[in-house]
Amino acid sequence: MQIHRSVSERDFAVLPNAVLQNRRLSFTARGLLADLLSRPDGTSFKVAR
Repeated sequence: MQIHRSVSERDFAVLPNAVLQNRRLSFTARGLLADLLSRPDGTSFKVAR
């Protein structure tokens, strides 16, 4: 899947329906992906175990 980024003047994210309707991903995984893709470029993440 190719990710297209563009500068937006408003605070919103646009995701392809195919990502959100992909039954191979759990609801949790889809929500996490949507959250990660909505963050600004350069955002760093820490994963706790």
